[in-house]
Amino acid sequence: MGLPTVAVCVNLDKSYGIGVLRGIKRWIRTHNVWHVFTRNGNPVIHASELVNWSGDGVIAQFGDAHVIEVLRSRKIPLVNVSNRVSGFALPAVHSDDIMVGKIVAEHFLDRGLEHLGFVGYEGYNYAVERLMGFADRCTEAKRPVHRCPDPPDWEDYEKTGPVIEQWLREAPKPLGVFAANDMRARHVIFAAQRLGLRVPEDVAVVGVDNDELQSQLADVPLSSVELATETIGYRAAQILAQLMSGEWVSHAPTLVPPIGVITRQSSDVLASRDPIVAKALEFIQQNSGRELPVTDVVTYTGISRRSLEVRFKKIVGRTLQDEIWRNHIERAKALLIETDLPMPDIARQSGFPNASRLSSVFRRETNTTPTKYRRLYRQY
Repeated sequence: MGLPTVAVCVNLDKSYGIGVLRGIKRWIRTHNVWHVFTRNGNPVIHASELVNWSGDGVIAQFGDAHVIEVLRSRKIPLVNVSNRVSGFALPAVHSDDIMVGKIVAEHFLDRGLEHLGFVGYEGYNYAVERLMGFADRCTEAKRPVHRCPDPPDWEDYEKTGPVIEQWLREAPKPLGVFAANDMRARHVIFAAQRLGLRVPEDVAVVGVDNDELQSQLADVPLSSVELATETIGYRAAQILAQLMSGEWVSHAPTLVPPIGVITRQSSDVLASRDPIVAKALEFIQQNSGRELPVTDVVTYTGISRRSLEVRFKKIVGRTLQDEIWRNHIERAKALLIETDLPMPDIARQSGFPNASRLSSVFRRETNTTPTKYRRLYRQY
């Protein structure tokens, strides 16, 4: 008897689908228990192509309730890896979109922006949840959210552009704009430039997906939230395996935290606000892999510690020491996800004197331990 056949239906034109597929394939290579269904050697992109298919399991970006019901009627186990439409009563794995919104708000607040806005999609659940997280964090910081009316079309700027341009004309500046994905973010940048607004000085922009193509197409390199797409795919494969073995699996979605904001020019707004603070930030970032006393930062900027601390706190909202710890933690996170280094080595390479100090600061800043963080993101 051959291996069970599983269909994987994800959008391979977008970085999200590619990352999810990578995670699924990694799980399959590790366990070697499935055969992936293809049609004439090509992947099946849309679940609707499976309505007459009789396989053993499906992982898909589901968006059509009819397709789900047809596949269910054949007793085929299903796992959804999309958060576009809510209300499907089936196991799902997707990004924690409320957390996505919170970290983008934090990104803008870190840069001292008073005015914050959001551009989304009508009827898309991930956009609704990203706005929820963004607005919650902005409310905590006593910042109102200026919301753009939902533009009417996905990719056609001739339809989306006028709505975004009118909104940008009326919105207060400087403005930090959170776009629900990288396509929307690229449209915001284009609209701002058409209006003669500078990016990021007048309009700072962050998208979601860290899609390399969208970043390259944007006239200004695009800051974007990187989602843990491979982890989403890997966990979806784990859940499908449970379903195929007859185990009960909750319909409550498995939420995967985002990796973080990948900062590029479109939101690098600090440089225009205070060059001395920008110089300090750059020095801290460049030295995130070694122990860094505050006095080294002060010496590098060439002004008094008192003056630097005041200017830094006013712009960034944190002390110099807090920013140093934050950069050390970001460096540690990357090493935890991307390497197999033991904790003492990670501590040394991320600027901590020892693993104990890494653990205490990491827990304080993230509410979890380095070991748990690594386990959360590295499921393979």
